[in-house]
Amino acid sequence: MKLPICVLVAFVLSSPITAQQHPTHNQPAARKATLMAGLGDLHHPVSTNNAEAQKFFDQGMRLIYAFNHEEAAGSFERAAELDPKLAMAYWGLAEAVGPNYNDPADPDRYKKAHEAIAKAGELAIASQRSAIATPWVMWSSNSPTTWTRPHFLRKLA
Repeated sequence: MKLPICVLVAFVLSSPITAQQHPTHNQPAARKATLMAGLGDLHHPVSTNNAEAQKFFDQGMRLIYAFNHEEAAGSFERAAELDPKLAMAYWGLAEAVGPNYNDPADPDRYKKAHEAIAKAGELAIASQRSAIATPWVMWSSNSPTTWTRPHFLRKLA
């Protein structure tokens, strides 16, 4: 009688281990960003004539300030989709997926940030260049291991 109970207890105690998520599991497909209510009224005018792109850019900024970088990235991607010439949408995407103090970017995210800020630099108008220049300097190398705060400060000097 003790053996079946021991086997049952061992099974029950080991089942949470087998239920853990692993990076190799299929992740759900990414969903398109939607406008959300209740995030405040922060507005930063950007060079777009598309009102919806402006709304998604503003939402992305609000989400960055709320430290929700993943949702912010989706909002900036949606703004760029609505207005492909909106440099600041690509700047926002780079800001959202690039490294920050709380979450250093993995190589894939770092590459995405580098590509986004490069695209922003290509599209930027004169009034946007200073905002775009800072992350460009930070992420000018295509390797996340080369970015350090002193490296960034030396580049700005």
